[in-house]
Amino acid sequence: MARGTYPQTAPTYGTYQWLQLRVGLFLRNELDLGANANYEQWDAYQLGIVDEIIQSGVRNFYYPTLAPGQKKPYAWSFLKKEGTITLATDTGTYALTADFGGMIGDLTWDEAEDKRSIKLVSEAELRSSESMETTDGAPKYAAVRAEGVDATAIQGYEVVLFPVPDLALNAKTLRYRYTSLPGLLTTTNLYPNGVAGHAETIVASCLSCAETMYKGMPGAMTKKYQARLQASVMLDSTFLDPSNDDLRTLFNAPSPQQAS
Repeated sequence: MARGTYPQTAPTYGTYQWLQLRVGLFLRNELDLGANANYEQWDAYQLGIVDEIIQSGVRNFYYPTLAPGQKKPYAWSFLKKEGTITLATDTGTYALTADFGGMIGDLTWDEAEDKRSIKLVSEAELRSSESMETTDGAPKYAAVRAEGVDATAIQGYEVVLFPVPDLALNAKTLRYRYTSLPGLLTTTNLYPNGVAGHAETIVASCLSCAETMYKGMPGAMTKKYQARLQASVMLDSTFLDPSNDDLRTLFNAPSPQQAS
């Protein structure tokens, strides 16, 4: 019986090292690994290729492409977070959290504040409001925009409020929901977001990327990933809206009208 090497301590299911092992086994011939499944013994080239595939595969899972007929990508519940903004007198612009990837809905006041939510609008709409209303007080509108370009750092985002908060609102708190941009996986940043219920889908995405990289076209692993992706979306969609066309497309389900 052929024998090989395996990590002395088996990798924890769903972690970066587990993904290394699975991708390495899939590409054992292409990377000249043979029966060496111990990623602790791989050389820099082998580790680098596997890492490149993992990062790409995890990103593809986080932000899946559109299915045929789908109007917009599915938004995972585990990428949705809450952020806060502490207001300052006469300050209308605030930097958003470093992992900000898009606002979800309007901004709200802290529970202790009895005020209406702050409507999210485009920057053009905000500028139009600025020309018609008073310039300070309780904010009614908010717009998100990219910060100034600086090639030495990743571009961030900021939110602009109007009217500009006055003295009465100093140190008050605003809350907002946003889609996060997860960081890269490493040997210390071990766990992908959503791994608890979606590890098999994440590794399928990685193997799909490996397949495409070495064969130049999608194949069996890509088909497996697409099937796993549907299962993960169904798991994540605890509260499925039957009128949601995008989700019905993912599940190949008929509309309520067709079902009747």
